[in-house]
Amino acid sequence: MSSPISQTDAIRPKVTKRKARGDVVEHKAREPLQQRSRRRFDAILDAACELLNTANVEDLSFNDIASKAGVSPPSVNYMFPSMSALLDELLKRFNHRYTDEFFEMEHRLSVTEVTSWQGWIRSLAEANREHFNANRAFAEIALGPMMNRSSRHAIIAVNATFASSMIGSMSSIFMLPEVPDLHRKITLSLEVFDALWGRAYMEHGEIDETTFEESVQIVTAYLRLVLPETLSRRSSL
Repeated sequence: MSSPISQTDAIRPKVTKRKARGDVVEHKAREPLQQRSRRRFDAILDAACELLNTANVEDLSFNDIASKAGVSPPSVNYMFPSMSALLDELLKRFNHRYTDEFFEMEHRLSVTEVTSWQGWIRSLAEANREHFNANRAFAEIALGPMMNRSSRHAIIAVNATFASSMIGSMSSIFMLPEVPDLHRKITLSLEVFDALWGRAYMEHGEIDETTFEESVQIVTAYLRLVLPETLSRRSSL
């Protein structure tokens, strides 16, 4: 008797992975090598971003993007062989800009008179909530329904970068003790924010006040498992 076929073995790969609902982006964007191509590449991403200010990410099409960018649909398809590839590039652009803004937010908060790590977490979350609610295109990409495997990995990597920066900032503000696996704990807390805020965005089109308060409470409760209730503020600030 032949051995049974596992469910995994029985599933055939998709004929095409060009649609954004695929778990894996089979085709990456073609990075332009010439200045003219770079301008077209950026114009396409600009057009997609502008459309996302009012449209839902799942409704984007190459024809709409091409029309907005003033190029032909084949030109869009040549540089971005799949919609997932285009969305991944757009996420990469947003993440690059957002990382700089995140670091600036941290710096501003580090020089304010925050008296507790709990208050610092809340203030940082408030600034991030404002950023998402003021940037619909970014929210559609980062919190919307079209996340694929590669973009999910990108978000995880960005959260890990943010966690490292947050630990550095906390250490500069407070007398932070040695906490085993703190980087992973902070990264997971950011994942909690992502999950709850993504749910809120899908339901309300924004991160509403109720969900925001609940997310801060949940993350603070989780971090209380690894951080002391009170951290002394450094006197040098």
